[in-house]
Amino acid sequence: MQCQKCGNELSQGSAYCGKCGSKVEEPAVEASVSSSETSAFSPVQEAAPAYQPAVSQLAVPQPAAQPIQAPVGYAPTQPQNSANPYARPEAGVSYTAHSQTPHQGQPPMPAQRGCLGAAFHDIISSPGWIKRVLLLMVMKCVPILSFYASGYNVQWGAQAARGSNAPLPKGVFDRKTFLTGLFMALLTTLLNIANVWMFALNFIPFIGFILVFVINLFAGAFYSLAVMRMALYKALGQAFELSEIFRAYKKRIGSLLAAACVPAIIVNVVFVLVLVLILLIMAAVSFAGSSMSYGYSGYGGYGGLGAISMLSYDPVGAVLGIVSALGVMFFVIGALFFFFNGLAEVWSMRAVGLWVARFAPEWAEEAKDSKGSLS
Repeated sequence: MQCQKCGNELSQGSAYCGKCGSKVEEPAVEASVSSSETSAFSPVQEAAPAYQPAVSQLAVPQPAAQPIQAPVGYAPTQPQNSANPYARPEAGVSYTAHSQTPHQGQPPMPAQRGCLGAAFHDIISSPGWIKRVLLLMVMKCVPILSFYASGYNVQWGAQAARGSNAPLPKGVFDRKTFLTGLFMALLTTLLNIANVWMFALNFIPFIGFILVFVINLFAGAFYSLAVMRMALYKALGQAFELSEIFRAYKKRIGSLLAAACVPAIIVNVVFVLVLVLILLIMAAVSFAGSSMSYGYSGYGGYGGLGAISMLSYDPVGAVLGIVSALGVMFFVIGALFFFFNGLAEVWSMRAVGLWVARFAPEWAEEAKDSKGSLS
């Protein structure tokens, strides 16, 4: 290596020239290492590839968005109306549980009770319900007091129509209750007068009885709805708003028929069974008495001819005795009928009130500020 200033030969690694004292600077040719000499010691830098977008910028195909579906067997949650817990669900929301197996970890929503089942549940879940229902059944057998019992039943049903789930009230027998029962009795009388024409249908062979039964079912449901409207609006005249009643009547007539008529059918079936049992017991007692009298006749008594002899000896007394026995029997039958009817009435009126809360809630809204004769 030589000094670039004076040309003196320099030793390897010299920083200054020994002849001229100039600082030794490495020539650019020697300072730079050729690519051929350094290729064995340094990594070869390849030519830059063509431009490629970053991975994040690549158009990665995404799966199509799928609509979120509720798990199988799970019904959508409907916010409850705090003002009316019995109100009908909003349109488009179904409470019917699916028949498929529910999604794991999410149990299906419990199905809403029908009006009839919910009314019966309200009765048996009330504190002391047996004693209160028996009291109502006894009151139905007594004139005047039956008005209080009927008014009590209708007013409790009207509470359900307003959205209240209160249990059977205790000792509510006031002027309002009495007038409600009195107006209900008036409507019942008018309904019976209107149904007189159906007596002729009984003479139609084969289907006459069926026609009378079916017509009575539909008329009874309409009557129950009229009574409930009267109680809600606190005015007897509201029971004669036939167009409004019929408009609600058409909404869910099957459910209304069940609410208004099924309790009476069930209770009357029980009543007939109890009546048949009582008649069988009476027949057995009478037969036993006749057998004893017949046995006594062998020893000089009247025996089986005693009744005939008594009739021939004192016909007036015998007839009066028969009439008295029949009168007592019919009185017992009538008392039993009204007794069982008390249970049917409190059950059906509560069920009809629940029906109104679900399918005609506008009645309760309209009747909030009404002040009628029942106020």
